[in-house]
This record gives sequence, structure tokens and C-alpha cells, in this order.
Amino acid sequence: MNLNKIFKLVMGWSLIVLGLAGLFLPFLQGFLFLIIGSILVSQESPFMKRQKEKLEKRYPVLFEKIRHYRKKKIKAAES
Repeated sequence: MNLNKIFKLVMGWSLIVLGLAGLFLPFLQGFLFLIIGSILVSQESPFMKRQKEKLEKRYPVLFEKIRHYRKKKIKAAES
């Protein structure tokens, strides 16, 4: 396991734990932490990758908007 993969997994799971706590604590944005943590973990974890694929099949419009935003962000960064 390389250092980048370990970093992503540790940060991702830490953000997921913070997100779960944030669902009950008023000063944390739980949903936001859950999403960011899930994205990080899904890049390295086969289980989370499968879950992301299931969500993508269930909500294709949402994922299309995400892809559009990413392309827009990349174009802005290149300019």
C-alpha cells in the first residue's frame, strides 16, 4: 500500500466519522463531511466504489451534474 492510498483512506474515514457526529451535533455540517469522506474512500475501497456505482445508477441526473461541474472546474483551472 502506498502512502497516497493510506492517506486517502485515513482522511476519508475520518471525515465519515465526523459526518456521522455532525448529524447529531449542530455546529458540524454532517452531510458535507459524509459526502467528501465517501468520495475519498470510494477512490480506494472496493466496497465504497460499488456503493458509488449503485448510487450512480439510481441517480444518473445528479451524477451528470457532478461531471458537468468537474469539467467546468477543470476548464477554469486551465485558464
